[in-house]
Amino acid sequence: MPWRRTIIAVESLVCLAAVEGAVQLFAGIATPPDSRLPFGLTNWVLPGLWLLGSVAAPSGAAALMAVRRSAHAPQAVLVASMLLVVELVVQIPFLGASWLQAGFTVVALAMAATARSALSHREQPRRSRLAHPTASVPNEPSIAFYWLPLGAGGDCVRLNGRVFEAIAAWHEHRRARDLYHSALEVRVDGARYVIEMAPVWNDAAPDRGAVCEGAVGSRLLGHSRWFRYEVRCWRDGHIPDLAEAVDSPQQLSQDQESARSLLTSVPSVPALVWGRDELGLGEMWNSNSLISWLLAQQGLVDRVVWPANGRAPGWDAGLRLAHASGGGGPLAQQRHQQRESERLHRHHEDLDDSRAVVVEHADDCRSGQPGDAVDRGERAVAGTSP
Repeated sequence: MPWRRTIIAVESLVCLAAVEGAVQLFAGIATPPDSRLPFGLTNWVLPGLWLLGSVAAPSGAAALMAVRRSAHAPQAVLVASMLLVVELVVQIPFLGASWLQAGFTVVALAMAATARSALSHREQPRRSRLAHPTASVPNEPSIAFYWLPLGAGGDCVRLNGRVFEAIAAWHEHRRARDLYHSALEVRVDGARYVIEMAPVWNDAAPDRGAVCEGAVGSRLLGHSRWFRYEVRCWRDGHIPDLAEAVDSPQQLSQDQESARSLLTSVPSVPALVWGRDELGLGEMWNSNSLISWLLAQQGLVDRVVWPANGRAPGWDAGLRLAHASGGGGPLAQQRHQQRESERLHRHHEDLDDSRAVVVEHADDCRSGQPGDAVDRGERAVAGTSP
């Protein structure tokens, strides 16, 4: 179930906070003045029972259902969030507004949004394959591309990503979209390589193909290994959370030279600060920047199929850096020249067709059939056939 750990943690904390508040009301510890007691009550026991029933019990039940992986946990979170908001609204006339109430209101709304997200993911499975087969054949040269949902397998990263996207969408006056990061799998010369950007500490494998390292957030923080990333070109490596990949794998090329050239260019990727825009590219540098930069070197960017409602922050940064440094590598330039050659060839064919129409028109005029020639010329101009 998506967001399971987030639901367990937050709903458990809300339940404990409500139990603590109820105990304080029962014991008369840190209670408001008795003059604020509602409905002529003489003590705070009944409000304490109300707090247990309206907040502690629903939140605790939602957390327990998430622990047991119940399919109804998202609905329980929605109910608990609604009851928490009701409790907060009821408090205001008797206790007045406070920052604590505002904070719990934000928690209630965030958990309601989380429950809605969990329900939508359950109704529409995240794993969506392309309509056509794209898997590579073992031992044959290939460059395979993967879209991975941001935070797949980890609720904390996913939650941070959703907050980031919500702020970005609000700033850009658009609807929020699903965030993705990307990775590559290259097969050539009988070997398989995984290319990705990852924290230096998230895999203990001694030989994971790290070709360079960079700082996360700032170069000062980068002195600590907890704030460093590495670019991996890992032979026989693995891509974390590959089972969560969307519209993947996408086979971008089966050309042996392209695969070799891509592997060769991996160590030359610039080790810019992750999450920053040091070069003024208009976007922060991250794993998507690495992948788009590599694909631009080979002229393969236009072969990537984007997932529906998907966005990949940092993608344009890699493209702009590749174009600023010469528009890609030799293979990219070769493909561009080939496309230009094909375009010119089609243009020359169109000119030859036009010349043939003109010659035929002249022959008809000489043969004394101007009406037919005029009709044929008009049809040629209009782009229609007889």
